Amino acid sequence: MMIPYALAAIIAVAVLIKIVDLCYIFQVKEYRMDRFGSMLKEDGLFLTLYFRWPRFPAKSLRNLLIICISILLLAGSLSLHLQYSQGLWISALAFVLSPLIALLFTIISVLLTRPFAYAVRTQMIKKAKLLISSRPDLISVGISGSYGKTSTKEFLFQMLSTKYQVAKTDANKNTDVGVAQSILQNIKPDTKYFIAEVGAYKQGEVAKATQVFMPQNAIITAFGNQHLDLYGSRENLIKAEGEILEHLPEKGTAYINADILSFPHTSKRTKAKVVSFSATTDKGDIIATDVVLNDKKELTARVQYDGSNFTIATELVGAHNIANILPCIAFCMDNGMTRAEVTAAVKNLIQIPGKLSVHKGLKGSTVLNDSGNSSVDGFIAAVNTVGEQG
Repeated sequence: MMIPYALAAIIAVAVLIKIVDLCYIFQVKEYRMDRFGSMLKEDGLFLTLYFRWPRFPAKSLRNLLIICISILLLAGSLSLHLQYSQGLWISALAFVLSPLIALLFTIISVLLTRPFAYAVRTQMIKKAKLLISSRPDLISVGISGSYGKTSTKEFLFQMLSTKYQVAKTDANKNTDVGVAQSILQNIKPDTKYFIAEVGAYKQGEVAKATQVFMPQNAIITAFGNQHLDLYGSRENLIKAEGEILEHLPEKGTAYINADILSFPHTSKRTKAKVVSFSATTDKGDIIATDVVLNDKKELTARVQYDGSNFTIATELVGAHNIANILPCIAFCMDNGMTRAEVTAAVKNLIQIPGKLSVHKGLKGSTVLNDSGNSSVDGFIAAVNTVGEQG
């Protein structure tokens, strides 16, 4: 009798550890079954369940509920197992299958907590919309695209903050509820600008996030090939990432990357004024030429915009960052910042941790950390940057 009870205790510990780790994974994937399924396809079910080092999820009410419900399911299953099956081989099999058991319990718990999460989410979005509607003086900017969103958001925030009170979405919070949460936490009575990164994994999600704060302005960074398994096709991706344009007012401005292949079609999706930008050609309202890395390890470029022609210099790593800076320069100049203020702000831009940030490595080596997120285009940019730093 002691062996089955001892094995039951071991099974319980194994399942519980995996439940905690799976809760972390679901949290990262925003508790979405489609994103979780996509991750399993990419990483493999076996590797995910059996060869992951467990990690703890954030302290939140939903995570607590998921773990508690899973524990109750585990306790009930172990009770039935001990009551009706004392066979040693069945206990051994249950131990081997413990990650699959944990997966089943976690999925059930995620689904059971969905109504609660939906209610909290709906209330938060409602409060955020009320706050935005009470601030007609607030100028909002929405940033969409397959990649470059976070960098562009952070650069625009840093530049505008040199002169104005600015709020932004935190970290990579780019869904409707993430935007709402940032609105409620970060917008203060004296905030003049709000910058929100909006993202999606299927059509309609950028529109939902946009409708939370109804921006007057938008920046479209670039279109890549991320999450095509969820979008279904690159055409669907382009349609989804460009949804923000359809919600801009006529008096607003859309800053669109002129280098995207779908620029002619994308630029027609809005009634707002379109300002195109390019760091690779002279076909744009704001362009950058003569991009070089000087002897001081500064990235310099010649910028032309609205009749002005001036040089910018930045200590940011990677020539691709010029494309992220250009719409920020245009927006700042369009909103009252002088050329001198803009160039000074660009000069003082700080690299975002995990976005090709520079760190000291072993034995005097230099480490470029690009682990924050990645894409094919981002990986190529990182490789090119290593060559630049050479």
